[in-house]
Amino acid sequence: MPGLPNGPSTYTARDFFLKHADRILFGTDLVPTIEMYRLHFRFLETADEYSSIPPSIAARSLEHLRPAPPDDVLRKIYRENALRLFALRR
Repeated sequence: MPGLPNGPSTYTARDFFLKHADRILFGTDLVPTIEMYRLHFRFLETADEYSSIPPSIAARSLEHLRPAPPDDVLRKIYRENALRLFALRR
């Protein structure tokens, strides 16, 4: 995320996600595989600070979200914001 310093910034990133939860959509430019989704969901949904992070930029950037945002924020990022933005039915 732009503007975040290199190094430990977990609470800064988490605060950003909490503050702007209504304006963030989940997306990726990686090939959609089960393993790709497992990787993203693990880093978005857990507070596991000691997991091994694969050597990809996406995985390293997701590390900054720990501790994990609460479920209501994740629901917005994963689904509700896209439904609202694209005027889709729930």
